[in-house]
Amino acid sequence: MVYTYIMHNEELTNKILQLKRKLFELRLKKATKQDLQPHLFKYTRNLLTKLLTVKKQ
Repeated sequence: MVYTYIMHNEELTNKILQLKRKLFELRLKKATKQDLQPHLFKYTRNLLTKLLTVKKQ
C-alpha cells in the first residue's frame, strides 16, 4: 500500500517515474514474448493513476 499523503513532491515524482519505467519493461516483455505476469499491467497502471491524481491536487 502506498501512503501518498506522507510522500513529498520529489519522492512522488521519483515513484511515478519508476512506475512508468516498469510499464515500459512490461510492454517490452510482452512484445518479445518473455514470461510475464499479466496482472502486473493493471496493478501498475492503477497505482500510477493514483499517484498522478495525488500529484495534481
